Parts: sequence; C-alpha cells; structure tokens
Amino acid sequence: MIFLNFQIKNLSCLMSIALLMTACSDKEADMIFDSNGEEQTTGKDIVFTKSANADWTKHENQDKITENVWLTRTDQGLLFNIKSETSSNGSGPTGTEWVVGSLDEYTKEQLLSLEFTSLKKAAESRMRNVVGKSFIVRLIEDDLFIDLTFLAWGNKSEGGGFSYSRSSVPTP
Repeated sequence: MIFLNFQIKNLSCLMSIALLMTACSDKEADMIFDSNGEEQTTGKDIVFTKSANADWTKHENQDKITENVWLTRTDQGLLFNIKSETSSNGSGPTGTEWVVGSLDEYTKEQLLSLEFTSLKKAAESRMRNVVGKSFIVRLIEDDLFIDLTFLAWGNKSEGGGFSYSRSSVPTP
C-alpha cells in the first residue's frame, strides 16, 4: 500500500511537470510569463510582465513607473509611453532615454556625461537580443535614473509579450 501511494504521488508530480511544460511552450512561443501580469517586488527591484496578446490599454498591462512614464507594448513593436503616446515610434519611449549598463557602474557626474538614446538605438535595433541585457533608463521629466534588465521579449508573432526587472523609483 505504501509503495502504491509513493507511485501515485510520483506519477501526479510527473503529470504536473508535463502539464506545466506543455502550458509554457508551444512551437512558436519561447517565453514564459506570469499569468496575472501584476508587478511583483523582489527586494528593491520590481518585476513587470505583460503577457503575450494582453490588452495594453488596461492599467494592469502598463508599468506606471512615475506620473510621467507608463511603459507598455502593443501586440508587436517596441515599448512606448502610453501616458503620452498611442503606439511605439522607434524614437522612444517618449520621456525616456536609454544606454546599456548599470547604475552601480557610474557616479552621478559620469551618468550625466553618457550618451543616452532611444531604446531601439541602445538595443542596436535587435530587441530579440535584449533578454538578459541591462540598461540605464533616464526618466527625463522626472530627472531620475533607473536600472532595467529585460527578462523576456516576444516577437510580433508571439503577441508582444515582455518582462523586465527594474529598480524602484524613490518616493519624494
């Protein structure tokens, strides 16, 4: 009887793992996302995920970093600031500037001397290669800098999902 219970528990565990692997992988998508799309905090970092094909006009699919910068993405294209834009345009997101790197690599004076640019240029027009890459993002109107590391990026056939970890913004 004990052996039968052990086998049933192991079979149940194996079936759960197989179901999870099936649910997280289809032949076209290569991303794994949190299903709830909510921000999660890990220490002082915030993880934000917009699932593939999620409605970018809903607040839960927008990362409201400050009152001026709310990042999201349609089912394709680049990130954009839905607070001031209706879609991505290649020169944004509006209100932000980007450079590859991490805040802990620079002093405040050095940060101000860096050559910030659009996300597209900072990523060398290869968004599929940003996963695992860290960027310093300047929030222009707020005069703040944050760290942002991409965790996932889906192409247009995958429904525009993305995920990143970013530093939290200090409250005034």
